[in-house]
Amino acid sequence: METRFNKNYQLYRKYLEQIIVMYQKRNDLRLFLETFLTIGAVVFFGLFAVKPTLVTVAELYRGKQAKEETLNTLNTKIENLIQAEKLYNQYENEIALLHQAIPSEPQVEEVVRQIEGAANKNEVLLLAFDLDQVVIKGQAITNEQNDQQENATNSEKPGAAKEIVFELSVAGEYNRLLSFLTHLERMRRPIKFLEFDFRKPPTGVEATGPILLNIKGATVYTQENE
Repeated sequence: METRFNKNYQLYRKYLEQIIVMYQKRNDLRLFLETFLTIGAVVFFGLFAVKPTLVTVAELYRGKQAKEETLNTLNTKIENLIQAEKLYNQYENEIALLHQAIPSEPQVEEVVRQIEGAANKNEVLLLAFDLDQVVIKGQAITNEQNDQQENATNSEKPGAAKEIVFELSVAGEYNRLLSFLTHLERMRRPIKFLEFDFRKPPTGVEATGPILLNIKGATVYTQENE
């Protein structure tokens, strides 16, 4: 066994010595080995040293793309906000009129004032003016309707339109009553006519005007839930 090992050792040593001699004598072989070893070293360092660097560069590139997309989105939002501000400034007066037409509170005194002003302007006599029950602030909590109103309040969306129903009677000349109706239709606070009729005044009220006009109408507001 030992003899065989010595023979193999001597044989491999002989091959190695021949390769060394050839390496020293032949430039092409020396160049080939150096090139091979250089390529091997490059591959080795490329796998264990350059690869993490390349991975880091790729991650930075993807991060850069994500940030660019985020920046583009923010720029688009900024442009939209600028455009929205321009539109708001352009229609600021109309928006203010819209808030006056459909306020966020009942403002019943404003409705009464405008109707009284229309009656005075058209020279008709306002005989009666009645409003349905309106919650000016907060919520009604009567014992009989507490549960029903609580359920209705929970189901309503914030800003949902609510109506103020009213009834009024005016007396005067027919043409002036028509003008009064037209005035109500053109009020800044819109009025929806539910019912109206012309009739002869009852006995004892003829002096107020030859014709009596009864109106049942409604106006709206958007009360926010508290």
